[in-house]
Amino acid sequence: MARETDRRRRAEADHVVLFPFMAQGHLAPFRCFAALVRRCRPDARVTFVATAGTADSLRAHLDVDAIAVHALPFRPADASHQLIDLFLASESLRPAFHQFIVGLRRSDPQTDVHVVADMFLACTADVARGYSGVTHSVLLTTGGYGSALYFSLWNSVPLVPNDDDDESFRLLSFPDISVQRSQLTDHLAEADGGDAWSTFIRRQIAAFSRADALLVNTAEDLEPNGLNMLRQWLNNVPIFPVGPLLRTASSSSPEKTMTSSPILAWLDKQPPGSVLYVSFGRLDAASAVGTSTAARAGTEQREPCSHR
Repeated sequence: MARETDRRRRAEADHVVLFPFMAQGHLAPFRCFAALVRRCRPDARVTFVATAGTADSLRAHLDVDAIAVHALPFRPADASHQLIDLFLASESLRPAFHQFIVGLRRSDPQTDVHVVADMFLACTADVARGYSGVTHSVLLTTGGYGSALYFSLWNSVPLVPNDDDDESFRLLSFPDISVQRSQLTDHLAEADGGDAWSTFIRRQIAAFSRADALLVNTAEDLEPNGLNMLRQWLNNVPIFPVGPLLRTASSSSPEKTMTSSPILAWLDKQPPGSVLYVSFGRLDAASAVGTSTAARAGTEQREPCSHR
């Protein structure tokens, strides 16, 4: 009886720590994943780790869900707006994150902690592996097929053209797949393996294999091929689909949404199929806050997330 009581107490004390990259395209799926954790494990503590630039926004969207937010100090020395500079600067968060985990273990050594880190913060796997009672998963905020191709491309740089076509490349991990030069970003097409982009992304890829699991923003029925590619590539790491991690419109008060959103009201007046929506997104590296416009602009950020 005493052993069963202790096991139950530890299960109720489980602590899930979520650490997203500081860009809206990463924060949004993590918020949905947090809602999923709350539904599946209502007894678990959930804490978001954020930067000062994203903590207030997260608190505003998560306060109703009783999810804590822990802000780490983050002051990039370079105020450049280049994305790679923000990626590299994000690695400076590791010491503060390490101290946060140390504090959790000291405050309650009996609590099992599971860290779910962004795919661009995979180096946190090494922090988690340094402590008993702490496990670590990496969350791919993109789908299975796209993630498999993206990381395989970086693992293949410098990209060598096919013998019969200077404009296409085959991947080392997936030789049956050919990628056209026109499909590559400039920094990927020009990467030589020793550049800043290559070294950063490859550090994340190497950390994947040290994680306890890889979580993917997709569903098995939706992307069986993409998930199989990831499992073929990372055959020593369990891979679990946890998506799609999407916001759904609230059905509780549609009138309130319409009243507060003139953009939605305007869209509903247009003929079907007459509006083309394009979002280029936005990333402010200097303030370390990323935002992107929702496809249905004006939708409340607190809307529930769907999990199919």
